[in-house]
Amino acid sequence: MNARLAELHLADADATRQLGVRLGRAAPPGVVLALGGPLGAGKTCLAQGLAVGLEVHEPRQVTSPTFAIWHTHAGRCVLHHLDLYRLEGLEEADSIGLEDAFADDAVTLVEWYTHVPELLPSDHLVAHLAHDADGGRLATLFATGPRALAWWAAAQGR
Repeated sequence: MNARLAELHLADADATRQLGVRLGRAAPPGVVLALGGPLGAGKTCLAQGLAVGLEVHEPRQVTSPTFAIWHTHAGRCVLHHLDLYRLEGLEEADSIGLEDAFADDAVTLVEWYTHVPELLPSDHLVAHLAHDADGGRLATLFATGPRALAWWAAAQGR
């Protein structure tokens, strides 16, 4: 399953952050958000919004763990934040234990998931961010399974 859910025009960083807040508030433990897009497309804004929605204690301290690869944040639910930008493949991800980030009691956010897509569970939500012509962002969302689909529906208030 790979269902296209929405294409959202986000006017600015605050709108991008608010999408993250909606997702965070609706997120049950055990879900995975795969976040893609070019540098500067708003991945950190969306991650900070997700942290706000998950009631992470210091959401502004949520930054891309490009060099650390994995940060964990406490909140209503644990947030595991991965950045796969520097990884060469699944073997390297396995050698540092990244599969442990996909826990039933946590929400896992994976930036640059396209660098090691086989690390992701089969059921996850994808948010791809891109720059749009108006200076805002375009977010395209996909669900790859029923859990991701239910998460998106909950974020929409359905």
